[in-house]
Amino acid sequence: FEPSTFSCIGQPCSYPTGIPFAASPACLEALENLTHGAVCTTQCLEGYIPSEAYLYCYGSLMRPSSFQCIPNTTYANYETPGSRIAKAWSKNMATAALSDGFV
Repeated sequence: FEPSTFSCIGQPCSYPTGIPFAASPACLEALENLTHGAVCTTQCLEGYIPSEAYLYCYGSLMRPSSFQCIPNTTYANYETPGSRIAKAWSKNMATAALSDGFV
């Protein structure tokens, strides 16, 4: 075989689009395409919380495939501590605090 050595490289993922109340861009990492193995830190508009804190690019597919932006009031009124949305909210609030210099 030519060449005698080779490597397999996963295809990039496209940015999540069409998500109501998502920030623009929907990922904190402002790249045109997310490379194989990259992480998308989800972002929503003020007053909304992402249902997933992160999406992962693996072989041109995002895992999980998408996220939702949920109103803060929905989280406060209906989600129980330890749920997936509660964990995403906690991670994103901590990330926001660090990036804004509050911690």
